[in-house]
Amino acid sequence: MKQLKLKSFMKDDLLTGKKIKTWRMFDDKNLQVGDVVEFVDAETGEKWTVATIISIEMKSFGAITDTDFDGHNPYPSREAMLATYRGYYGEKVT
Repeated sequence: MKQLKLKSFMKDDLLTGKKIKTWRMFDDKNLQVGDVVEFVDAETGEKWTVATIISIEMKSFGAITDTDFDGHNPYPSREAMLATYRGYYGEKVT
């Protein structure tokens, strides 16, 4: 089963259904619609839940609109969002 790691602070939102999206870059897992994935705490390795991928949308950061944040954790600014993803994936994120 494929695993997706999330930061600890996202657990409650994920388990209550407030968080229904995750944004990924440089897909090294070949995620596909229909895949069953296990959500895991990135820091502790604790397994939280499993879910089935029901849709995948690909777009650049520049194409993200306000509605893309529905069901996703918010960011105080676009700059903060970019900094967060650079922290995950490095300076190749533009």
